[in-house]
Amino acid sequence: MLTFSLFVVASFLKIIVYGQLPHIQRDALVELYYSTNGPAWENSFNWTLGDPCFDHWYGVNCIQPVLYVTVDLSKNRLNGTLPLSIASLDEVLRLDLSYNQLSGTIPSTIGNLINLRELYLSNNQFNDTIPSTIGNLTNLNSLDLNRNQYNGTIPSTIGNLTNLNYLDLSYNQLSDTIPSTIGNLTNLKELHLSNNQFSGTIPSTIGNLTNLKELDLSDNQFSGTIPSTIGNLTNL
Repeated sequence: MLTFSLFVVASFLKIIVYGQLPHIQRDALVELYYSTNGPAWENSFNWTLGDPCFDHWYGVNCIQPVLYVTVDLSKNRLNGTLPLSIASLDEVLRLDLSYNQLSGTIPSTIGNLINLRELYLSNNQFNDTIPSTIGNLTNLNSLDLNRNQYNGTIPSTIGNLTNLNYLDLSYNQLSDTIPSTIGNLTNLKELHLSNNQFSGTIPSTIGNLTNLKELDLSDNQFSGTIPSTIGNLTNL
């Protein structure tokens, strides 16, 4: 009886320390596993077994006392597309899927991940346009989508991400003009938009980004004059 009681107490304490994900989020992670060829990942330790927190799935870190989650599967040979069910991962603070072979589009449902602070999808093969729902992620501090094959324009909703410190959209096929709403991102310290196909003039609102320490707009097709407001960026 004593042994059984100690086992129950130990199990209870382990759940408190590691937490347990709601079933809907566990199911979303499992779908991510299968949609990105999980059996062929570099490391898939314990994936699909038990609970992601309790059983320490590779790359999943659960933060207590309030249950938040980070997922880091970078450089792990993910190959495939992101499922729509990624929308259910609404307790994820950090999602890093960079340096893989992911392709297709970023599903619009990514806009449901309203607790995200960091999103890293760089060095993949994503194409199509950046969804406007990216603007729902108003808690983001870092957004890195560089070295993919995104085309079309930067959605004007990017201006909703006023907590951003770091934005990298370089080495894509983005075109047209940079939206004036970029000027809303007054907390930005780094802005990288190089090696795209942007045209037209650089928006004068870029002068609002007075906290910028790094700005790279090279290798594009801008025309017209450099806005005088660039002189406001005294921290560059």
